[in-house]
Formats: sequence, structure tokens, C-alpha cells
Amino acid sequence: MTEREIPERLSSLPSWLLVEAAARAARIVAERTAQNGVPKAAYPILAVLQAAGPLSQAEVGRRLRIDRKDLSGHSTRLEQLGFVTRRADPGDARRNLLENTSEGSALLERLDPDFVAAQDELLARLSTAERRTLRNLLELITVEDVPEEGI
Repeated sequence: MTEREIPERLSSLPSWLLVEAAARAARIVAERTAQNGVPKAAYPILAVLQAAGPLSQAEVGRRLRIDRKDLSGHSTRLEQLGFVTRRADPGDARRNLLENTSEGSALLERLDPDFVAAQDELLARLSTAERRTLRNLLELITVEDVPEEGI
């Protein structure tokens, strides 16, 4: 495989490097989830539902930053595969609630080792200390600033 020629104007930008790293991570994760016959969105959706219990599709989308139309498609696919149930919210019939099925919870458990392996593949060149530092730095820049009241 030949190295892509990226101008320094781009390759010197942390934002460009983050996009490149995210693309590589997405490829690795997609390969791992495809081996299990599920879309790559299955893991984060199931993980959020496992942690929180039933949530509206809109809330799952907000938490994962997945567009509502995309999330609707993912939810339909996961429902067809038997990993989630989707039902009307008894408190608001306009909303759908998603919930993991026992099969969805079992799939999440089966995918956990694949996602650990994906992290190891992505970060193979980093020491344990460097991985910890990277994670801490990424946490710092992925948290959005919340405006102060009254501003």
C-alpha cells in the first residue's frame, strides 16, 4: 500500500489528524462488527440502552450524536434482528422507546472482546501510559462547553 501524500498544511492540524484517526477507528470497528453480522452502530446503541434502560429514539440519538433518520434505520435493523424492541412511549405516544432484548444484551457481551481488540489494534503503537494520556486528552476536547446561565 502506498502512502498518501497529505500536504503539511493539513497534516499539521490536530483536527485533520483526529478525523484521520476516527476514520481508521471506524474501519477497524466496522470490520469487527461485520464479522458478527451486525452494523457498527449496534454496539453503541446497545451499550447506551444497557446502561440507561428504555430510552426514546431521540434521546439515544442525542447521546450518541446519531442523526434521527439514521438512528431510525439502525433501530429498525436492530429490531428486525431481534436485538431491540421499539414501542410507543406510554407517556407520549408520538415517541418510540427502544429497549434491549435479552438477545441484544447477549450480543453486547459477545461484542465487548471485539471492541477491546479494536482498541488494541488502533492503539498498538502506544504504550499503556500513552493510551491513558490520549484518552484523557480526548475526553478534554470532546466535552462541549456549557454556556453559563444568563449569558
